[in-house]
Amino acid sequence: MQCLLEIPAIPGLADGEITVGREAIFHCAGELEKSFNLDAATVKITGSETASNYLLKILKVERRDLNSFDVVFTSYVPGNHSIPDVAITDGSGLVSLGPLKLEVKSVIEQNQQQPPQPFGPMGPLRLPVPMFVWIVLGILILITAVSGAAAWRKRKLRKAWEIEKKKYSVRLTPIMQLYVDNRRIERKWKELTLEQRSSELLRLFDEYLIRKFDWPLPQLRRKQVSSLIKSEFKNEKTLAQQLSELHRTLYLSHKKKTYSEESLQQVMKDMQILIERVERDKRIDLA
Repeated sequence: MQCLLEIPAIPGLADGEITVGREAIFHCAGELEKSFNLDAATVKITGSETASNYLLKILKVERRDLNSFDVVFTSYVPGNHSIPDVAITDGSGLVSLGPLKLEVKSVIEQNQQQPPQPFGPMGPLRLPVPMFVWIVLGILILITAVSGAAAWRKRKLRKAWEIEKKKYSVRLTPIMQLYVDNRRIERKWKELTLEQRSSELLRLFDEYLIRKFDWPLPQLRRKQVSSLIKSEFKNEKTLAQQLSELHRTLYLSHKKKTYSEESLQQVMKDMQILIERVERDKRIDLA
């Protein structure tokens, strides 16, 4: 059996070069029995160390005439192969095609071929997360941080107040201490400047509120003091408004120096009247 190898031209591939999976044709001339089943033909390789089902794979066998036929095949094993004998068989008959030297090139450049690499660690699992999730998470972290900072500051101020309020501690009740301090100021009233009088009246009122309600006034802004007064006397809105206005007048007149002899005298009287109302209302509440 005489066979010639043909490699059909394919655009993009080098002519006359067999690559993995590329079709080639054996044009064979010789007697082939009519009973040979071409549709069932498979290849049989003998004498080759690289013989395998993928070295030569028959795609089809076609008879041209009584004494010639074509074998269309391909190879999936790259490398230089020297095969002593190639034959085709239909399971009962055998036709030898003769020896074959074949060079099969890989479709991947040799310098790009790398040995299989082991898989890396599988975790941690990464999943795409929508942007709004990151936004919500950031807001929650911010709220947590702000709340934590506020709670820490509140604890710090409370501890500082526990130490500071000791200097306001006296053996007398808040109202009795106020009377004592008020008489002391009245005795030296004429010796004091307007600024000193304003400062003393504000101090008297603040110290009374501190001793009476345990409010940390030195740590508070004026509006916070007003809120505490309104909260304490929420059932006596008129009294709460008058006390808040009195504290506001004392605070602003002292800060802006808008006081006068008459205004300070009036403030002192108003303070005594309102504090007596506070004491009376608190006694009624206790009763």
